[in-house]
Formats: sequence, structure tokens, C-alpha cells
Amino acid sequence: MTGERIYLYDTTLRDGAQTQDVDFSVADKIAIAKDLDRLGIDYVEGGWPGANPTDDQFFAEAPELTRATFTAFGMTRRPGRSAANDPQLTALAQSRAKAVCMVGKSWDFHVDVALNIPREENLDLIRDSIAALHAAKGEALFDAEHFFDGYKRNPAYAVSCIRAAFEAGARWIVLCDTNGGTLPHEVDAIVREVVETHGIPGDRLGIHCHNDTENAVANSLAAVRAGARMIQGTINGLGERCGNANLVSLIPTLMLKMGYETGIRREDLPLLTQLSRAFDDRLNRAPNRHAPYVGASAFAHKGGLHVSAVEKDPSSYEHVAPEAIGNRRQIVMSDQAGRSNLIVRLRDIGMAVDAKDDRLAGLLDLVKQRDSDGYAYDTAEASFELLVRRELGEVPRFFELLRFHVTDERRYNAVGKLVVESEAVVRVRVGDAVRMEVADGNGPVHALDVAMRKALEPAYPALARVSLSDYRVRILAAKEGTGAMPRVLIRSARTDGSEWSTLGVSTNIIEASMEALVDSYTYALMKDDAKPV
Repeated sequence: MTGERIYLYDTTLRDGAQTQDVDFSVADKIAIAKDLDRLGIDYVEGGWPGANPTDDQFFAEAPELTRATFTAFGMTRRPGRSAANDPQLTALAQSRAKAVCMVGKSWDFHVDVALNIPREENLDLIRDSIAALHAAKGEALFDAEHFFDGYKRNPAYAVSCIRAAFEAGARWIVLCDTNGGTLPHEVDAIVREVVETHGIPGDRLGIHCHNDTENAVANSLAAVRAGARMIQGTINGLGERCGNANLVSLIPTLMLKMGYETGIRREDLPLLTQLSRAFDDRLNRAPNRHAPYVGASAFAHKGGLHVSAVEKDPSSYEHVAPEAIGNRRQIVMSDQAGRSNLIVRLRDIGMAVDAKDDRLAGLLDLVKQRDSDGYAYDTAEASFELLVRRELGEVPRFFELLRFHVTDERRYNAVGKLVVESEAVVRVRVGDAVRMEVADGNGPVHALDVAMRKALEPAYPALARVSLSDYRVRILAAKEGTGAMPRVLIRSARTDGSEWSTLGVSTNIIEASMEALVDSYTYALMKDDAKPV
């Protein structure tokens, strides 16, 4: 364990915003900056003042950060202008940022082709810009764009670029793998040469790896081992092309596996899972269940042999404790499950069952049979609990679905617009009464949901606090012709923030959907300790 300090620089609000289908509002930027500050990130890059109206407004309304250094991004002065007469440098100097990071060329190919200026003039651009912003802000950083490609082609010139920034007063010189094609062993060798042969101190060097997220993480760690002491990256690896260095994966590795200190306190490290998932939620996308450390399946155990060992000592199949990063262990039920899986899952839902209980064998056979029929209970915890409790006679009969039908009509309305309408009719026994309800919806499942609520809510008003938050269909196996076996997964949420998943399987997608809906209502009532009418 080294105890050495690694600095973390987040570029989500600028580099991450360049991702396709990502469009941060000013409110998004403020919220994300505050989350990063709360976690303990050292530098939060807000964007590029003057680049677009959103960044201009954000810098005008920038939040006061208590732990992070609020940083602006820009580029070195333009050829043919002095630093004092470059509007872009002026905007950086006048921004509310406490530090400025400037990108400049370090690959002779780019200087010759993209800038089309003499190579010595590029060095002047770097020196003048860093010196001017260092004087204006007190802290200037230099992003050496395409450094690794440049170093492999012309080491002397690439080093002359970063030396120009170093001598002009740059606090950090960030070596960028912009194209993303450098491999970890190359990063290791080049960073070591920069430190040991060319004399640039490691405590002034950073690394920023783009493109391939997984390779970027490996490259960042290689640079740290070679002597660099700062890493740039984004939340969840967001970025152009294939992504960016994922700080969410890097932080636990640095702190828990390699023993480095960061600006994040150990007691704040559990915030990492929350931050990662909240960020995906803000982008309206599902979190990656298999993401290292923070994914919902990162500490999931499916095989019976694994679960048995984890029950005795979690370190037998877990390299870190899930609680250390705010995650939790998950025991999966499937046809690969053993008795240990079942016992742990029963314990998780509050059912204490002795390992020698004769009912376990029957329950395990039932789960495995249902799994072979297409019921994947690893993603539907509520349906699993209902399955077990029904088998043990512990689920009250709140209602009984007697019959239902759905009709869809495609027609032109009164103004000549083509519309498709769904109508559902349900017949439900609630207590001694049989209720028949009809409802329209913007699709068959929505119509069924509305009709069922009309039938159930008079007797169970608590269901009004439950809503459907997600609906997914997976085709399990194709049959003859157009036949198939759909599996429907429904995610439900209550107004108190609790959520659960239920599923249904049938050759008829409407039947599968209705099965998942019935489970959702039943689970909500059971958890409310509702009394059957």
C-alpha cells in the first residue's frame, strides 16, 4: 500500500457532453458538479466558456464548490494573435473558474497538417498561453493532445511541447491518448521515459485516455504505475467515440486495490454507486448491470458452489467488500442455483428457513422448473418472493382475475388523423363482488393497467400510490412461423421511492403482460400488509 496521493480531474461536463445523444442542461451541469464536489473529486471541468450558450450560462451561474477546483477548458492562442489579443484566452481569464486547462498540439503531424504552422511557432503558442493564464488564474494546466502518437513518431518534438508548458508554469501537464489506440505497455514505457529520461517530474504529470473505455482504464493505471500522479476521466466513461477513462472504475481500484490516497475520503467512497446510477438516471438510460464495482450484478452470485463459499467467507469470490463502494451482494435464483442460493434468498426476503427443512428441496425444484420455462427470477425479485410464499401458502387472495380481453382499433379520427386506440375489459372478483371495468389506453398494457386499477382501487386505495416505471419484452425462443415465447418484465414504483420487478411468460404477449401486472399489484398489497376484503 503506497499511501501516495493521486489527483482526480473530471471532464464529464465538457468531454462527456460530446457523447452522442447527450445534451446537458444548465441545471444538469450544476447538479453533476455538486455531486462530484460532494464525492471529493479534485478538479471539476465545467466546459468551454464562449463555446456555446449553455456553457456561457453555466459559467455565469456556476455553483460554489467546497472541495473541488472549478476549472474552465480552452485552447492555446490562435496563430497570428498575441495572448493579450486572443478573445478566447480573455474569456478564460475572465471566467469564474479557479483554474484553466488548455489543449495544444504535441504531435508534429497535427502541427504540420491541422495547424499548418511552423513547429517552433506551436511551441510559442503553448508558452504564451500557459504563461498568460498562469498569471491570470494562478493555476494553468496543459492538455498535450495526441501526445502518445506524437511521441512514437517524433519523441523530441513531443517532449519539447510539454517542456514548453512546464517551463511556462503549468501545474499539470496532461499526456493525452486522444485517438485511443495506445496500449498499456506503451503508456508505461513512454511515461517512464518522460519522467526518467526527459526530467519532467511525475507529480506534474497527468494522463487522459480516450476512445476505448476499458483500454483507457488500463492505460490510466499504467501511467500511474509509471509515475504520473493525476488522472482525467468521466463518470461512467462517458465520451466521444467509444468512451473515456471511467473514473467510477478507476477510483476503487486506486484506493482499495493499489493503496493510493485521493481527495475522496474513505467514508465517502460508498457514494460512488449512488453517483454512478443517479448519473445514468439523469441521462434517462439504464445503468450497466455489469459495470465493475457499481453494477447491480457486480457482486451477484448464481452458481450454488459459489454461494455456498460466499456464505462461509465473502472474500472467497469477492475481491472487495461491496459495501465499501455503496453496492450490495446479490444472490441469484436460476436453474444453476443450489440449496445455498435458496436459503440466502429466503433470508433476504425475511424468511428464516432451516437448512434441513424438508420444503427446501421442493422449492428448489420448483424454481429450476420455472427457470426452464423462461422465468428469470434473477431480475424479478418480487415475482420470486410471490412464487415462494404462494407455494408455502403465505400470500392472501386479495383478488382473482376471472377474464379479460383487449381490442385495438386503427382508424381515422374526426380530423382525418390516423390513430390507434386500445380498449381493455377486465372481470375481477374482489371479496364477494365481481367487478367488470372498461378502460382506454395508449396501448394494450396501459389499457389493462387502467382497467385493473378501476376494479381494485375502490377496495385497495393504496394502489393509487403505485405506478409502472418500466416495461420490457424479450423473445425467448422462436416457434413455427411467427410464433415466439415473450418474457415481459415490469418495473413498478411507489411514491415513497421503493421499486420492484415482476415478470410474466407466455406465447401471448398480452397474457405475459397481465401476469406481470397481477404480480405487481399483489406484491404491493402484500408489502402494505393489506387485508383481503
